[in-house]
Amino acid sequence: MTAPILIKNLHKGFGDLQVLKGIDLQLAAQEILYVLGPSGTGKSVLSQCALGFLEPDQGEIWLQGQPIPKVGHDNWLALRRQTALVVQTPALLEERTVHENVALAARHALGMSTKAADARATHLLSHLNLRHLSKQRAAGLGPGIAKAVALARALAVGATTLILDEPTTGLDPIQAMVVDEAITDAVRSEGVSALVISHDLESMKKVADRAILLYAGGVRVRGTPSELLNHKDEIWQQFQAGLAEGPL
Repeated sequence: MTAPILIKNLHKGFGDLQVLKGIDLQLAAQEILYVLGPSGTGKSVLSQCALGFLEPDQGEIWLQGQPIPKVGHDNWLALRRQTALVVQTPALLEERTVHENVALAARHALGMSTKAADARATHLLSHLNLRHLSKQRAAGLGPGIAKAVALARALAVGATTLILDEPTTGLDPIQAMVVDEAITDAVRSEGVSALVISHDLESMKKVADRAILLYAGGVRVRGTPSELLNHKDEIWQQFQAGLAEGPL
């Protein structure tokens, strides 16, 4: 099966600052892969390159089995619509209901009829366990629920791969759990794949199939949550323990 995201030997710098130095990464179909790392290690740069917003200095990026074209290329938009970025701020239409936020995305992005878009919104909200909130205005949602609705909206436009930027940052444990469950529900029920940019180790342990740690421009460690739990790498051990002193 074609990898939704495949990155080979990715290099990216800004002037004299080399941020990424030969990153290799593969997101498998229907997988949740966490990209972890301290602030400033290039997690966001990696996601921006994967989306085509930043052009690599060297290396290859493939989406859905195709090399990512430059912005403005004929098939750039069609390919990009299959890979949706879910940012930290949900940016919902606050005066609209939850259902309308999801249905409008389907109508405008895919040209669906009102009836078809409503059916798609109902389907997605049901599968993400949000249907009971369909008639609630977005302005009244808690932060975790709002991010879950934003995830449903990303699926409504036809995305088969999600890139989530720090989805649980700033959330209390209960709200973070809501987001974690929405990510898992999206992958398991809709068959999508998810690349999660994060430093939330608790969410990673509960949600991820695999994870990698970025450090010094490269992938320092990689593995399943259970494999990483007892990994002996000193950088990983300090990051996992949250210690101020150490090699980091």
